Amino acid sequence: MVISILAQSIHDKERLLRLEGPKKNTALHLAVLYRHKDTAKALVEHGASLTIHNEYNDMPISYCTDSKMLQTLLSTPRTTSATNNQSGLQAPANSLCTIPKEDIGKMDAIKKSILHYASLHLKQKKSTDAFSKWISMASPGQLLRRDKDGATFLDIAAMVGNTRVLEALQRGIDPTNPEVRAAVRDMINGEIGLSALMKGHKGFVDQLVASSKMIAVDVKINVKALTEALLVEIAQTHGPATATELRTIADNSLPTYVALYADKYEAFEFMVESRLLTENQSDEEKKRTCLHWAVVHRRADIIERLLKLAHVRPSMEDAEGKMALQIAFEEDNQEAMEMLRGRADVKEHEEKLFRDREVYAQVLDGILVGAALIGGVTFAGWFQIPSATLAFETAAVKIFWGANNLSFYFAMASMCVSITALLPTPAMYVGDIVAQIRRDARWASILLGLSLVAVIMAFASAGFSAAPTWNS
Repeated sequence: MVISILAQSIHDKERLLRLEGPKKNTALHLAVLYRHKDTAKALVEHGASLTIHNEYNDMPISYCTDSKMLQTLLSTPRTTSATNNQSGLQAPANSLCTIPKEDIGKMDAIKKSILHYASLHLKQKKSTDAFSKWISMASPGQLLRRDKDGATFLDIAAMVGNTRVLEALQRGIDPTNPEVRAAVRDMINGEIGLSALMKGHKGFVDQLVASSKMIAVDVKINVKALTEALLVEIAQTHGPATATELRTIADNSLPTYVALYADKYEAFEFMVESRLLTENQSDEEKKRTCLHWAVVHRRADIIERLLKLAHVRPSMEDAEGKMALQIAFEEDNQEAMEMLRGRADVKEHEEKLFRDREVYAQVLDGILVGAALIGGVTFAGWFQIPSATLAFETAAVKIFWGANNLSFYFAMASMCVSITALLPTPAMYVGDIVAQIRRDARWASILLGLSLVAVIMAFASAGFSAAPTWNS
């Protein structure tokens, strides 16, 4: 109301808008600085400039710290005319886009223009029209202006994930203008997408790719460059030693795990969706998947995230034949074991292993009984020869004696292997137990078979030696 009273005439308004306080701050500088939104709105309505500089070379828009204030400044219609932009006045219009063309390129002390600030804060749908108008008014040089950190307005948009900027860019540029297209090509590159992914804005990357196709500009994001950026961040947050270990994993064809370790799930999704890598990708050296490495590094958050993916196969084995669950068992990682066992396919696989163990245990029980029977028979054979009238020197008796001994020893060996295999081993993972029992059952059955062959030879030779035809 005070501004309206003071601005009853053009002369009063011009004096008001030109008035400078300490450090050459205008009323709009101070209104924005002290977050007086209503005052700032009234000043903009009467033509106050958003780009006039104070002593520090800052513009009123430089002091915006939130989207609400910037939205107020950039969306307030100008209802009156003015003639002198240099004095702090704006050109007349009833529009959200009333910014003189030369003001679009003005930069403050940190080299940011109105496009930089708009990219930072303007995220509402209604701001797209205004933004596209400014882009259409801007020259290629204004579009390419960089702040003190070397960022264009599109770099800023990528860092905050402001997809409205991409919509405005698509609508505002003239694709038939070679200079404009060249400027856009300089802005839209792999670095933009890389920056967005590192900040967790995959939606921005998706729209960037879609927009670039419509304006005939190619966007490529290099997985190697993305991995390198992730490793640099990991070195800063987790230390150089961790980064070196993860670099080895990445160099062995598993950069997806680096993205997960750095908590950049959007980067992981991008790598998978690029179809160059998969959720079940394993490294070339140890053949471990991301799930294996997450268990090794005790990253429960990564395990939980991976297990939510339908295509992840926890049953995959590494170069040593170990699943992630087995590694968790060996590392006594109870949290990882609980999460893995909560997955239906893991639970089913482990139940199958327990069933297999029972089957092999029953097989060993049968082998043990058979070996005991053969051992008892052959042990008794030591105390008598086939016929008391036969001399020990005969070939048949010697064959009986040797085969009987072999059968007994093979039977005893089979029993020892079976008993050893059936001993409880609580410190071993069930998968290892099954593998060991399977191996021992195979050897026990071979020994039992040899014992059976030997006992048959012994009884056959005994029969021949005792036959009347043999004695004659």
